[in-house]
Amino acid sequence: MIFQTGYFKRGLPVSLLLRQLIGERALGQISRIRRDWGSDGIFNGTFKEDWLWMTDPSQAGVGAFGDLGAHTLDLLLFLLGDTARLEAVTATFARPSRYLPRLRRVW
Repeated sequence: MIFQTGYFKRGLPVSLLLRQLIGERALGQISRIRRDWGSDGIFNGTFKEDWLWMTDPSQAGVGAFGDLGAHTLDLLLFLLGDTARLEAVTATFARPSRYLPRLRRVW
């Protein structure tokens, strides 16, 4: 299986500014960084038609980390540059959901 994604968060103006500020040490020495990111796509109809395959584990396979976590991890490594050292990755599901395409509804 090939895993491929486009890390579009890197190109956002706020991401570029943060990387610059961190690189210039304008924010001081960074000892810990955290980013929270979620998606309401399962509730707003994102996973219909062309994107429905993302709800099928046999096609998508990587779950929420592959969908959202990969973008978060990439952005953090991008912001911190070559000095980044990954020590832990955690995830919290405050409102777990399951999309059931055969029922066309969200539980």
